[in-house]
Amino acid sequence: MRVAMHPNQSSGYSLLELLVVLGIMSLILLIATPTLSNTVDRFTLASDARTVVSQLKALRERAMDLQKEISVSAVTADSNSLATSENETYTYSSGIVVLINNRTEPQVLRISWDGSMAGQLILSNGFKKIRVFARDLNGPITLEPMP
Repeated sequence: MRVAMHPNQSSGYSLLELLVVLGIMSLILLIATPTLSNTVDRFTLASDARTVVSQLKALRERAMDLQKEISVSAVTADSNSLATSENETYTYSSGIVVLINNRTEPQVLRISWDGSMAGQLILSNGFKKIRVFARDLNGPITLEPMP
């Protein structure tokens, strides 16, 4: 059976229908963008924290192999870079701030020849913070979210 179309009718979408669909899509995009941005920031911070842990483990092994103390300090205040006494510099994602907390010597993390660590690192992206530390003198280096 064949349906006859009137000469003024078309089988496409009207301009009003297209504008409504574009409006709905714009609202969805407007709502999803901040959520996506927060997720990316959270993953970037976690990724940099895991990188710090692996670098500290390597520095701890080097300190024990060479039987000497290695110090780690922030390049500048509110910096995303760390410098070591071994003339190495580690730079992390932009927007990440690395702080060093040490009771005896502010802004310096000491890794001793026996593998012990004095101090802790705090990574922040302005919203969230992650603390990197060793619970015991020679214990594993761990990550802990901060409130």
